[in-house]
Amino acid sequence: MIVFAVGMSVSGLGLGFYKGWSLTLALLLIGPLIGIGFTSFMVMMTKGMAETIRSYGKSAGYAE
Repeated sequence: MIVFAVGMSVSGLGLGFYKGWSLTLALLLIGPLIGIGFTSFMVMMTKGMAETIRSYGKSAGYAE
């Protein structure tokens, strides 16, 4: 599946450069920014989830 996805990505970029290079170039420049934003969002969500689980653990201790 990974080989298929990489092949589709490379062929899509190749076709994009052939048909309309300016849009493909813009996508290549914006793509890493989207990846960085998604990674930072996932890190924040993971930290928030860990804090929530810790809070539930404390409240369960108080309830007992």
